[in-house]
Amino acid sequence: KHINRNSLSSSVITDHRVNFDHDFKWEDARILDSESKFHKRLISEMLFIKRQSNDLNLQTDTECLHHSY
Repeated sequence: KHINRNSLSSSVITDHRVNFDHDFKWEDARILDSESKFHKRLISEMLFIKRQSNDLNLQTDTECLHHSY
């Protein structure tokens, strides 16, 4: 079942659900960080993505994160 039927391409989440035949526990989702400044929020998101070892994120949005992080 596709999450967004209006899209011609599927998302990473949809691909994972279809390929592994399971759903996510959305009710267990939690906020990892809160940041009011947009650019700081982007950096925070990139840091959390990079720390994950078992993630679905393709990490294309973390390419501009400096290697020192």
